[in-house]
Amino acid sequence: MPTHLTPREDGKYILQILLPAAKGDFYVKYVENELEQQVTAFTKSLVFDFVKGIASPEQYEELEQKDKDEWQAGIQRRLNSRKQTQNNKQS
Repeated sequence: MPTHLTPREDGKYILQILLPAAKGDFYVKYVENELEQQVTAFTKSLVFDFVKGIASPEQYEELEQKDKDEWQAGIQRRLNSRKQTQNNKQS
């Protein structure tokens, strides 16, 4: 089955979900009022739980490590960018 989703330049995916009015309203209100969570954060956790449930433990550990490495690389890029900006201001 071909995919219609393509990752952004940084490799991350943006998922957009269009829900029918009644079900969407129920979902949003339930998550916000009953679960006291942000809808996007809760929906993201549903996706992560789904992936964890279908991946083997080895696959999931590999995915976790790749995501952690990507996160650390992003932090390092931001730190390097800040340092470069400060150096440019001092010049």
